[in-house]
Amino acid sequence: MMSGDLVRLSAYGNNRSYNINLQSVSGKFRVGLVTKVIAWATYPYEVTWLQCDASYFPKSPKGNHSRRELKYAYHHRNRKSF
Repeated sequence: MMSGDLVRLSAYGNNRSYNINLQSVSGKFRVGLVTKVIAWATYPYEVTWLQCDASYFPKSPKGNHSRRELKYAYHHRNRKSF
């Protein structure tokens, strides 16, 4: 996974109580864009979430996540992930 990938929460991510504000609303899954990857961090993926509730994200709809919490929303088969 790298910057620019579209992601959404995995089943593991949906089961975490701290991600409750990112879970699906009306059957639609929230999609995010990986904006930064910090390899040495515990939660290395900074994701900017689209269509977020402003009460949970008053300044910006960003969150840091582990790889296990995320899955690809769409991944082009020719793109190589390093």
